[in-house]
Amino acid sequence: MAHEELQKQYKEDCKHYKRPWELWEFRSPTVHTWTGHWQHPTWHPHTQYRRKEPSFTPEYFSGLNWREAEKYVGKEMEFSDEPDNGWSKYKLLSLAYHSNLKFDSDDGEGYEYCRTCPETFAHSTIRITVNGKDYDLPKPETKAPKVGTFYYTFSRIECPLSPLRWGGSEWDELQLEAGIVHLTEDRAQAWADWWKEVTSNTGLKSTNSPVWQASRENMDTCPDCGRHPVLHCEQCGHSWDVETK
Repeated sequence: MAHEELQKQYKEDCKHYKRPWELWEFRSPTVHTWTGHWQHPTWHPHTQYRRKEPSFTPEYFSGLNWREAEKYVGKEMEFSDEPDNGWSKYKLLSLAYHSNLKFDSDDGEGYEYCRTCPETFAHSTIRITVNGKDYDLPKPETKAPKVGTFYYTFSRIECPLSPLRWGGSEWDELQLEAGIVHLTEDRAQAWADWWKEVTSNTGLKSTNSPVWQASRENMDTCPDCGRHPVLHCEQCGHSWDVETK
């Protein structure tokens, strides 16, 4: 059996992970790049399979390359004055000169060194307030993914989420403009669960097909009030306050 040992490893992943295929990738004989799975592997005898190697290498910043850290302002980072004695996680607020260069964090201190951490690259969320209750949901994609990328859209009816392949079509663009494109199943499912909850609590019919005014433009913070614009359903007229995080 061509992939017997790999299949044994995959079965073990199935015992511990809800979506084990996301840990694996494949390469077909005609394509020389590795591609992530969107469903269980088919174990084709002429296709190569492997488990992704989880790795994270921090990017370090000091007075030597401090300008490169500006792109991470507002993100979770690790800070230290003496790296050999450990690092602490805070949000990077600014880069400023006091007696010398310091990386200012939200703990009110300035540090000589900072570095990225997995939390630096965590997916952003938006906050929606419905009847006084706050919901933090994964931020929909605002830029078109590469052609061939698999994506999910949350469904307003109870049905399994199925992956779609981005082709740059008018339909794909409409999905993106509607603010319902997600690159992982769990993000789309979070929106589906939210929709189910709010419709059951407000009496709206979950079969309504809202056209969200959550386009690329209002995924940014309003320059006047500092808040995200409202999320609005043009069909039923219901609105929710939304903030980016």
